[in-house]
Amino acid sequence: MDLTSCLQVMFVLVAAIAPHAIMARHLHTHKLSSSIFPQHLVGSGKGHNIEGIHNVRAFLQRYGYLSTNVDTEGNAFDDNLEFALKSYQKFFNLNVSGILDGETLELMSQPRCGVPDVFINETGGDGNGDGDHPIGLHYTFINDLKPKWGTSKYNLKYAFVGSFPKQYKATVVRAMHNWSSKSGFKFTKGSANKADVKISFEVGEHGDGHPFKEGSGELAHAFAPEDGRLHFNAREA
Repeated sequence: MDLTSCLQVMFVLVAAIAPHAIMARHLHTHKLSSSIFPQHLVGSGKGHNIEGIHNVRAFLQRYGYLSTNVDTEGNAFDDNLEFALKSYQKFFNLNVSGILDGETLELMSQPRCGVPDVFINETGGDGNGDGDHPIGLHYTFINDLKPKWGTSKYNLKYAFVGSFPKQYKATVVRAMHNWSSKSGFKFTKGSANKADVKISFEVGEHGDGHPFKEGSGELAHAFAPEDGRLHFNAREA
């Protein structure tokens, strides 16, 4: 997902218009990132114990497919991991095999937005009344609170904060213009101290409790209304 695509997804979240939908990418032009998911993981599945499986488990937990109550240490490919992997494959319209095939690992290795795809129901069940799995998946707004801008707040100001690279400002302006023309919101550029949406480039630990980890491939993350912060990973620019 490039910067423009990530901007579009993030603005959906910032404006709280609707949850985003992502289809499977065309992956044949991409190389598997050996720093995250080594090539030897291709073909692994339940019952295997292979070095690097713990990174797959941590990835699926980070993006909402695996409960935070599940320990990500160790390289055993267990029932929890298989269920989480199948959920990931189903979400992205991949072959739902529960096997770490090349297409699945390539997609997982691509740069992406930092917002989870799904949110875990920590009470158990798989969201469909099936109590066999301790991890339940469901789709929802953040914390079930459906955060949004005030009912009369449709004119939103945005601003670049800190040392925002000049070469990317035009992309942001275009994205804001597109959202103004296709949504019920109007985005106009304003000053940083009065902006509703504050856009910045950050590196590593940057004070919001959600650090950009080196090598993660995470492009950006945003905070729900009426926070409005939108952070891009400077190392992925």
